Amino acid sequence: MSVMGDAETTSYDRRARRADLGADLATLVFGLAGAAVILTQVPADVVAMQALAVYALFAALGAGVLAVARLRTRTFPGLREATVDGRPARGVRAWSGPFVHSVSLDVGLVALGAVVSSIGVASGSAWAALWVPALVATAWFAVRVVLVLVGRRRVDALWLTDQHVVHDSAAGRARIPRTDVESVRPWSGGLFVDGPTGRSGPPLGFRAGARARPGELRVDTSLMGVGPHDLAAWLREQLDDDARPRR
Repeated sequence: MSVMGDAETTSYDRRARRADLGADLATLVFGLAGAAVILTQVPADVVAMQALAVYALFAALGAGVLAVARLRTRTFPGLREATVDGRPARGVRAWSGPFVHSVSLDVGLVALGAVVSSIGVASGSAWAALWVPALVATAWFAVRVVLVLVGRRRVDALWLTDQHVVHDSAAGRARIPRTDVESVRPWSGGLFVDGPTGRSGPPLGFRAGARARPGELRVDTSLMGVGPHDLAAWLREQLDDDARPRR
């Protein structure tokens, strides 16, 4: 492979790492502080608030684990082999740490919402104004988790199979037939691949981060081990091979 070798990976930008660690530290501090206030100031028999304290501790622990993972991550994943849509593929997948952390928070919110909703239901219709919104929010976060389990929300990735250019993201999976790719355009944070797209993603209301316009794939390479210009050059090379006459 002339444009991009397997060993070439992008390092975690120091400025970006500091900003991310700052956000993790803020979550850790606020989570611990919030839990401490609830556990010391709220009576133990107020179960809903105690459940909130447990979630705050869980969020703080998750932020701490993610911060350690960031410190230990020197480079992001590079080019690799995979199976996509049942076919052999080659491409690059983003570092999954932040995505896993986000899903874990969703799971925690489902548990918290289930506790609060069950307390509200047991309290009767007098508390419906509180437990009905909690039940709706719990269902929403539960659907987000299920969408991950069924592959409708994914870690960012760009794959090339023998038939398609495939883009995975939190908005699901999108494809362009290799022969229909019109252009590959890098930008500072990733690349655009233009062509007629087919998409399989989450239902309306669960498409946060779906910024691509119809007829394009918008690939975020910020957590990938290959920069946007190198990835665009590699993809162009592979697609140019398709156009060359075979002897």
